[in-house]
Amino acid sequence: KSYHMVFTGNPGTGKTTVARILGKIFYQMGALSAEKFVEADRSKLVGKYVGQTGPQTQDICKSAYGGILFIDEAYSLVGTSSQDFGSEAIATLIQEMENNRDKLVVIFAGYTKEMNDLLNVNPGLSSRIGEIIAVSYTHLTLPTNREVEICVGGGSLKKKKKNGRKRGGGRKKETRKRD
Repeated sequence: KSYHMVFTGNPGTGKTTVARILGKIFYQMGALSAEKFVEADRSKLVGKYVGQTGPQTQDICKSAYGGILFIDEAYSLVGTSSQDFGSEAIATLIQEMENNRDKLVVIFAGYTKEMNDLLNVNPGLSSRIGEIIAVSYTHLTLPTNREVEICVGGGSLKKKKKNGRKRGGGRKKETRKRD
């Protein structure tokens, strides 16, 4: 099971912050071997000349081994012309995501529509994405460790219910006035 993900949402909604926190959680749970977070965008992945993009993208992936590779505005990898090298970066990322899924977690981030377009460009990319998460927080409040337990066993993240019951919507305790 791979933990590669897509985070969608507008700027300032906390995509990078959530990815950083997730990296720390994965490290603490033993899913990652290092508390490492490497940020990249098109300029770091795509070369200017023929033959540069593949090795450049591989180098960025290798620098993230053990941790999270966060690709902001990932939709910009989709080229607008046949002479664009973004598709080579995508192909290299797919290869790294498949062959080194035990060494890194890749998180792609960007606007919702554009990220859907990116996933539709190459079916190999979308098949390697475990989760697509819409991040829409304007104010992010994290629960306490007591309220939430993250489990990485079995390849899934599970939210533990507080006191074994669903949160909210439960029975209300009746109070009576004393005469």
